Amino acid sequence: MWNHFLIGVLALATGFGLIMIGRPRQGDSPRFLRFNSAPMVYLPAVMVFIAIGIVELFTWALATN
Repeated sequence: MWNHFLIGVLALATGFGLIMIGRPRQGDSPRFLRFNSAPMVYLPAVMVFIAIGIVELFTWALATN
């Protein structure tokens, strides 16, 4: 049962970590976001990690009751 909690926390941490990595610093975008297809892949990847984290935490919360 704790595996749902662990996966949820790790997925949320990864999603929010990707948000922090992708933020512009001093007006310049990170080097990996300067390519044409990177913004189209990066945002859905972040959203998938956050969604998986939320679903896993809900699954853990419902399974413990």
